[in-house]
Amino acid sequence: MKKLESYLLTIALIAICFTLNAQQAKILSIKGMWDYKFDSTNVGISNKWYTKDIQSEGKVELPGTTDSRGIGPLNKETSEYHLNRAYKYRGALWYETTVTIPKSWGGMAITLNLERVQWESQVWIDGEFAGMQESLSVPHRYDLTKLISPGKHRITIRVDNRLKYVIYHSLGDWVFTHAISDETQGNWNGIIGRMELQSKALVSVEYIRVTTTDDNLKAIATVGINNRSEKSSEVTLKANVKSAGSTEITVKIHVDAGISTHQIEIPLKANAQKWDEFNPVMQTMKVGLLNGKEIQYDSTEFGLFTFKSDKRHFIMNDRKLFLRGNLECAIWPLTGHPPMESKDGWDQLMATLKEYGMNHIRFHSYCPPEAAFQAADRAGIIFQVELPLWDGWGNIGNDSLRCRFLKAEAFRILDCYGNHPSFRLFSMGNELGGKDDPWLMNLVRSLQKYDSRRFYSSTTHPMFTTSSDDYFIAANNAKGAIRGSLTKPNERPRFDDNYSVNMTDVDRPTIVHEFGQYSMFFNPKEISKYTGCMKPRNLEMMRDKMIKNGIYDMAGAFLNSSAKFQLSLYKRELEQILSTPELAGCQALGLQDFSGQGTTMCGVLDAFWQPKGVVQAESWRQFCSPTVMLARFAQAVHKQSDTLFAKIQIAHYGRTNLENAVVKWEVLVDLKVIAFGSFPAMNIPTGALTTIGSISQAFKGLTIVPAQLQLHTFIENTTIANNWDLWLYPDDVKPTPPEKVMVFTQWDDKCKEALSNGAKVILFPNENSLANAFPVRWYPVSWNLHLFPGQPSSIGIYLDPTHALFSEFPTNSYCDIQWQQLLDGKVQGINLTGSSIKPIVWAIDDFHSNFQKKLAVVFEAKVGPGRLFVSTLSISPQKQVFPEVRQYLKSVYDYIGSDNFDPIQSLLISQLDSILKIESLIPSSIDAPNDLDKAKLYVHAAALSPKGYSSTEKKYDKIICQQPGFDYSVKYNTGWKDDVESAWVGNTIAVTIEVPNGFKGKMAVFFYDWNMQNRDGQLFFNGQDNSKIGTHGEGRWILLNIDGTQKTYTLRADLLSGVNLMITKLAVLKDK
Repeated sequence: MKKLESYLLTIALIAICFTLNAQQAKILSIKGMWDYKFDSTNVGISNKWYTKDIQSEGKVELPGTTDSRGIGPLNKETSEYHLNRAYKYRGALWYETTVTIPKSWGGMAITLNLERVQWESQVWIDGEFAGMQESLSVPHRYDLTKLISPGKHRITIRVDNRLKYVIYHSLGDWVFTHAISDETQGNWNGIIGRMELQSKALVSVEYIRVTTTDDNLKAIATVGINNRSEKSSEVTLKANVKSAGSTEITVKIHVDAGISTHQIEIPLKANAQKWDEFNPVMQTMKVGLLNGKEIQYDSTEFGLFTFKSDKRHFIMNDRKLFLRGNLECAIWPLTGHPPMESKDGWDQLMATLKEYGMNHIRFHSYCPPEAAFQAADRAGIIFQVELPLWDGWGNIGNDSLRCRFLKAEAFRILDCYGNHPSFRLFSMGNELGGKDDPWLMNLVRSLQKYDSRRFYSSTTHPMFTTSSDDYFIAANNAKGAIRGSLTKPNERPRFDDNYSVNMTDVDRPTIVHEFGQYSMFFNPKEISKYTGCMKPRNLEMMRDKMIKNGIYDMAGAFLNSSAKFQLSLYKRELEQILSTPELAGCQALGLQDFSGQGTTMCGVLDAFWQPKGVVQAESWRQFCSPTVMLARFAQAVHKQSDTLFAKIQIAHYGRTNLENAVVKWEVLVDLKVIAFGSFPAMNIPTGALTTIGSISQAFKGLTIVPAQLQLHTFIENTTIANNWDLWLYPDDVKPTPPEKVMVFTQWDDKCKEALSNGAKVILFPNENSLANAFPVRWYPVSWNLHLFPGQPSSIGIYLDPTHALFSEFPTNSYCDIQWQQLLDGKVQGINLTGSSIKPIVWAIDDFHSNFQKKLAVVFEAKVGPGRLFVSTLSISPQKQVFPEVRQYLKSVYDYIGSDNFDPIQSLLISQLDSILKIESLIPSSIDAPNDLDKAKLYVHAAALSPKGYSSTEKKYDKIICQQPGFDYSVKYNTGWKDDVESAWVGNTIAVTIEVPNGFKGKMAVFFYDWNMQNRDGQLFFNGQDNSKIGTHGEGRWILLNIDGTQKTYTLRADLLSGVNLMITKLAVLKDK
């Protein structure tokens, strides 16, 4: 792998300072009130508006946007997918003002600088065309030297924010790329940041690039000098880095007309401070240009450091890094665009990252402004910047105009921001197709050759393994996942998993892509914060639905419970990442909420990067900081006869080694230490995952069971600590219903009769038997249901831990690990919306307005003289091998048998008939039809497809038999084959068969959810609703009648739950 040295490049026109006696570059601000005129029909250029006053529609303050200044069409959109712009205009808009150039600027070089424009700008001076700029990432700069002179002049600027190139990913009406999308900052029209005219000598410094030698003992200034005088000149170049102990070095040079490049070497002192996340010390280089008797000094800041890589890791200043990162997606709700000054948001954002233990941030499909880099330089945060590109369909090179823009934009970003020490990583965009892209790989090679100061990647996910990329950002690779849960069906989550087995063949530093994405509930009180030009109509729709469904008062409890659950999931996943020594870092999605792309509450911070008040930074830093204690153990749920086996490790990436560190551990119950131990003092090196030792602690005799325990590990005399919840249960629990308590599995006449006779009744409804219920699972919604429909809509549970039901089942208010087996399976949330019943255990339904149902997995009620307890939790005999399931069942029986079971709220039989209505499922069977061997048509879907290959081509179906007159066609998303099965896959699958005239028989279709994703669907046969499939983890054969009245028959299956539907086999059978 290549080795990178520290460098700095700063465009001199952006950052300049001067000595006391130096000739000063003069700045004339053009901020203020400008005339404007909309050009929605795009006739301004053809009508030559630039040749005279533009016939203003009014005055607008610049810098600013049409959104922030309140001009343009009012936007009445009420999309729940994103924040809604108050004003929304897409098209050309003309701005005009007059300026007076001072006499002292005569004979000077004059430039116009517009710091950020969206998207294209064109400039005219007194009707003369000055040029066009189209960057979304760097300032638009115009050389006006030949167009402007002392006196009064008219400046006309046309800004056009229409989508100029296809740099975005589109899904229906959605447009995704954070540089221009209404899903994040909004596709605004305007000019923001610095707006100024600048004068310099005709012979002046254009740019400074600073590199250092490997030992950081020399700084090499590469200086570009722009000679606009059109004649050669002899000048003197001076340079120093006094902050690093250098003296001023002087060289005489010859400069021809145009831009020429010159180098000067500057010795540095050996003990000059180096830049990193712990010590972000900046150095200042001054470069002076002496031309005759006048000297002009330009200066730039840079950092001294080395940045390298080995096969697996980034190495800064000879210390291995682990990047603990987060995404920033241009979400700034008050302004609708990123801040243009550090003090307006960037300083606080960098401070927040540090507070939450992070040292890295990725800018998703956009490049931030100069102010962000300056804030990161001061804070010691490492950036991954991206081109403004997100096209998930790939084949980027197919569009030559787009390619031309992207290549130019990449070089512009390097030239403008490339020397900030924070700018270490550069990706060409987000999720750019599913296979290696030659055009992107060639672009990376050209950038590596042009500027070797940082690492490059062709795409942020997936890995382009045949590329020359310096590093990867990925969620998986050919061997499997490197993020997310590795839990297999019917197993508990483990705490000794990591991703090492899937990283064995990867030969470059790899950053985990967008880990997390766990949804929590929404806080409606947050709405009052949205006082800017981005209106929270999406959030208002959610709040209004809460009020309508009677759950508004539960919002705070749901937020707190789902946030605690979310925190536990982030903790477990990041600890898996940190315990994988082959990984170089990770990027979370995310620390803060995401107000677009369907609206996702995925963060412990809101969209303003402010705490929600439910999770403290200290809790987050336990598992996300330079030094993290890790306990690696198989299970968090135990029987009393078990022994806790845990390997204790430390992921240490601090500034120095930990000398003579004493690691201790404790097991606590109710804050009381019941077991403890320590390890011998040892030196823990930085830049490594170090195993400290192992714990072997028998549980027997430690405490009364059942109990919630906590394993706590820490380094003595430091704040470095971590903890994990454990649950301990008796070995020999045999749940038995109390006498005179009646247990039913179906709401039927016998159940009703028992209640009418005054009995205590427990109802454990048969799995998937309820019509007015919805799938629930332990894992929360991933991202959101607008973008990824078909998931169960639950985002955790809420309960009161002091309720008598839990006196023998210790629990928090949220679903921690001991709830996983109870909630995973075929669990349903019973819809109590509209009733006064408050569940004992709520399934927290998703916060979007088409959900927000009052769902119960456990509730109770008085029913006439009887008392009813209902639980849909998974307690099947197969599940009762788990001690937590047995203990829950015992807790239920003991509670129902006690005087504590005395429901306050009442329901009528008629109300329960609606609430507990039995679902009508289409008849089906696990077993294949008996006469399948005599089928007229028999097809195995996608069976001939290569494993892992997606296609909709019919040639990949295996046609086992097909008699004349019989045929089929299928509309679906893709075919799929893996080690288990093959299938037609889709959110909607339509299978049409063709049969001979008068043929009577059966259409047999096999639905198979072999990887247990809780799939279910609604079936329509020849346009008629034929009810639900039901969940089908073991597979289900559906038989449909072919009545002989037509030649074609169509079965359509629409997704109800799960990630998609899968059909593996199709057959046509003749009636006997």
